[in-house]
Amino acid sequence: MKNSSLKVVENHFPSGKLESRGTQVDGQWIGIFQRWHESGALFGESEYIDGQLNGMIREWSEDGLLLLSAAVKDGEFHGPYKSWWDSGLLKEEGTFQAGKRIGRYTWYKVDGSVWRSSDIVRD
Repeated sequence: MKNSSLKVVENHFPSGKLESRGTQVDGQWIGIFQRWHESGALFGESEYIDGQLNGMIREWSEDGLLLLSAAVKDGEFHGPYKSWWDSGLLKEEGTFQAGKRIGRYTWYKVDGSVWRSSDIVRD
């Protein structure tokens, strides 16, 4: 990283509490980018390589329940994807390939029962 500009970027809520933090090299995000609820609880984490989302995205409710876990490649969903209702029950699950759903994808109602399930075939 010869002659590179590395800096930690932080944003704050009007209250002064930390809202987000990440690292940039030459203006591009790298590593883990984190966001918080104003209460101080972690809201989300995402991984960046050379300015693009690559890796996992995770989001939590203010009381710490996991609401989203998804794999991302080159800025698009790619791999396993799961989301949960605020109750902690599964909301949807499936797999993405290059930003599009593929294979068995299931959506759930708030009560946890299956709302819809599809087998998605890509050309």
